[in-house]
Amino acid sequence: MIMGWFTWLTERLESNKAVSAWLLFLICFSFFFYLQSTPTFGDPDSFYHIKIAQMMAAGGVVRDFPYLPFTVLKDNYIDHHFLYHLFLVPFVKFPPPLMGVKLAHIILDTLVIFVFYWVLKRFKVKGAFWYALFLLLSQPFIFRLSLIKAQPFSFIILFLGIYLIASRKYFWLSLLSFLYVWSYGGWPLMLVLALMYALADSFTLSLKKSGENRLKRFLSVIGWKKTGSFFRSWVKSFFRKENLKLLFSVAVGLGLGLVINPYFPNNISFYWFQVVQIAFVNYQGVIDVGAEWYPYNWPDFFRSIAVPLVLVVPALLCYFRYFRKYSSLIHFSFLLFLLFLIMTIKARRNIEYFTPFAVFFSALVFAGAGCLKLKWKKALDQWLDSEVLAKIIISAAIVIVFFSLATDCLVKNRNYLKNGLPFGRLSKTAEHIKSISQEGDVVFHSDWDDFPALFFHNGQNHYICGLDPTFMYLEDKDLYFKWRDVTLGKRAADIHSIIKDDFKAKYVVADRENEGLIKNLRNNFFFKEIRADEEAIIFQVL
Repeated sequence: MIMGWFTWLTERLESNKAVSAWLLFLICFSFFFYLQSTPTFGDPDSFYHIKIAQMMAAGGVVRDFPYLPFTVLKDNYIDHHFLYHLFLVPFVKFPPPLMGVKLAHIILDTLVIFVFYWVLKRFKVKGAFWYALFLLLSQPFIFRLSLIKAQPFSFIILFLGIYLIASRKYFWLSLLSFLYVWSYGGWPLMLVLALMYALADSFTLSLKKSGENRLKRFLSVIGWKKTGSFFRSWVKSFFRKENLKLLFSVAVGLGLGLVINPYFPNNISFYWFQVVQIAFVNYQGVIDVGAEWYPYNWPDFFRSIAVPLVLVVPALLCYFRYFRKYSSLIHFSFLLFLLFLIMTIKARRNIEYFTPFAVFFSALVFAGAGCLKLKWKKALDQWLDSEVLAKIIISAAIVIVFFSLATDCLVKNRNYLKNGLPFGRLSKTAEHIKSISQEGDVVFHSDWDDFPALFFHNGQNHYICGLDPTFMYLEDKDLYFKWRDVTLGKRAADIHSIIKDDFKAKYVVADRENEGLIKNLRNNFFFKEIRADEEAIIFQVL
């Protein structure tokens, strides 16, 4: 029977770690290989990352970045994905470099799932193999993971960080924190994780000392004295030596990563822009930032989290029913689940963190004391002793749903990537401008997300806005709004003086979608159309 086969397979995988590890690796590698086997990218920043890796391969650390002179990056550029780009270097040295980077991400994405599995195994979670495979069912998570970005590096480091935090391996945690600063701009997350573990650990200790049996009694008006006593104990436990050592080890690693850095001290001001201004403040109400920084509408939000909710809903029921029986690690995983849920509500890009940490929380809850070992155990035993036909039907339904979701996730994401940006995006346009321009000539372009492709194919010229429009907005708000209004076709009378005098541009690249800009340029005597194709039109500024 299907259930008997599934139980037998799970037991074999649990008892033979080498076989389960290799099987998981092969499944994930095949999954991501098929996903990435298209000559396209799902995100324009892919071209930027490849270009930086090529520049590192040719000349080492990229310190100067004159390519965006109208943004804060002209004076504050740092490669905040340094180790990620260093990892890509061997893959861009072998032709074709664009496919080489795809191979790099097949390996990285596979390692994300594998490290997630390894951490669950270290925490003695039964069925870790299946929880790891469950991540392949979430279409938004797999999509974000498949982009040519540094996210897989971040996931791997954070998963390892969770293990080191829970194991209180202070030296290795400091070293990992140091490496995180060199790898990803979201490095403050490591300190947040350590802080949350300290809170969860102190909460667990205080809970054990308390005589209460329900969390609601702590918060009741009648039990206010006990509530106050509990929170005083919580605060006292938080400042235990072990927690302070934990926070100190992470802070030291992060601090050294900032100071012992090829970009110090410019990295300090850069992170002010990147972490505070872009990630936390975010000017989405003022300027048009990337779509990933905007929140989901509620129907899309619930569709995006539907897959992890299959595990999270019963896990939450178990957690709140038996929370006193759970360890610091499980309380910690609950705090992480809440953190990334809130972050996902704020910005859709954080679905990439919500999904694995929702599964992580659910796996730990189901592995701990509680629902599966208490109330549900009798029901499970009864189900296993039920009619053979019913058992076969239910088991078959589970298998069919699982493979249907996996196939749907794989097909949808591959189709999206297949219909993404081709390897030759704006290549003819960029190469033509390169052939007729001088080193450092400014190219006025119509979209900020056209910069990566233009930069990749033509590193000779300078451009207007790229990577994030906030970088330009923070440098010169007036200039930003002039550029935005011109590209949207809202300004026509003074378009020549803005492009020539304010931006000192020699050429204009107008994407075919910017019809208003194209119309204004064609109607102005001081712009000469010199080349056009299906992607863009090049104008010379007279």
